[in-house]
This record gives sequence, C-alpha cells and structure tokens, in this order.
Amino acid sequence: MARHGYSLIKPLFIAVGYLLLCQFSLSIASISSGVGAVWPVAGYGFAMLWIFGGGMWPAIAAGALASGLLNNDPVPAVLLASGETLAAGLSVYLVRTFKRPGPIWGNPLNAILFCLGGCLVLATIASLTGVGVLTLWYDHDGAYATQMLWIWLLSDFTGTLVVAPFLLIWQKKGLEPLHRGTVLEHIALFCLVLIFGWAVFGQHQSIAVSFYPVAFVFTPVLMWAVFRMESRVLLSLV
Repeated sequence: MARHGYSLIKPLFIAVGYLLLCQFSLSIASISSGVGAVWPVAGYGFAMLWIFGGGMWPAIAAGALASGLLNNDPVPAVLLASGETLAAGLSVYLVRTFKRPGPIWGNPLNAILFCLGGCLVLATIASLTGVGVLTLWYDHDGAYATQMLWIWLLSDFTGTLVVAPFLLIWQKKGLEPLHRGTVLEHIALFCLVLIFGWAVFGQHQSIAVSFYPVAFVFTPVLMWAVFRMESRVLLSLV
C-alpha cells in the first residue's frame, strides 16, 4: 500500500503543476482569445512526458481536464484535455522515434526534428482541436476562429520551443557547478536583463520612446550570454 501511494506522488505533482501553470497562463492571456503570446503549458507537457515517459499521459490529461473544467463546460473541457494530451504524447513519440543519438540540442538534425516533429506537431494538433471544439460548442464565427487558430498555433509552438528545452537541460544537468563565466558575471547579466526588461516592457514607457526599436537593447546582452555562459543560463534568460 505504501509503495502504491508513493507511485502516485509523481503523477500527482505533474498534474498539479500542469493545472497551476494553465491557470497562470490564462491569467496573463489575451482577453479576446484566451491564449497568450507564449503558452508554457505546451512545453511543460512535452518535457514531463519526455523525462518521465509516455506512461505519464494520465497526469497530463488530469491536469488539462481540471483546468478545462474550471474554465469551460464539461464536454469541451474533456475534448480540450484529450487534444492537449494527444498533442504532447504524439510529438514526444515522433521525436523519440526519429531523433539521432545524443541530446535534442546537441545535434542540428535533432534540433530541426524537435522544431518540426515536436513543436509544430504539438502546436498544430492542440490548436486545431482547441479552436475546433470552442468554435463548435460556443458558436464562434469563422473570422474569429481563424484569428484564434493562428494565435493558438504560434503560442503553443513558442511555448514548446522555449519551455521544453529549459526543463530538459536543467533536469539533465541540475545544479552542477557552472563552468563558464564568473559569479559576478552571472549576477551582472541577470541584473541587466531585469533592468532592460523593465525599461522595454514596463508600463511607464513614454509615447516618444515607444516609436523606437528599444527591444534591440537586449541584443548585446544575449550575445554576451551566448559567448560567455552555459546553455542553462542562456535558456533561463530567454
């Protein structure tokens, strides 16, 4: 009995993490589409199935269903959860089946496969399922559905592309000592990112400054990270 209870802890944590990340993502999403520019849940689902195996799909389904029931009617909630679980499971299966030996980010062909077989397949299945279910159930018009489809597709693609490698590389290397860059360099880099992020995306930005491409101030900081820091640090910054 104790061993059985222990075996449920991992899927329970995965499901709760999926639910909390879903609710957080919805809280910062666009009001009109209900989807943010980046949907980190997609990357989280991919990473959990990759790390712990496809047998964890019930945990992904449970987390997606719980989130769906909190935000939709029961029928679309079940269909949405099914689409999200299928998308994550199929994308992980494709990448595992066709990838070459070595990590995803350590081989150019593996990276391309991850982008196409992982990110694109996941985003396509999830967006088509999600938009189709919501359009039919809530009777949205075609123009709204088309707009929401593109937003959903790009959001899931970006979420998988950014979040999944971040979780995978930290799971692999954990808290191993960083071998590149000094402690002061890491502190300075993160401080600059926070300052520039506040300057570029803060609500205080004046109209005069908003016309200039101020987002490009991140370029030298990211170049610094590329040449001086490990991939764990670079992915954390992104």
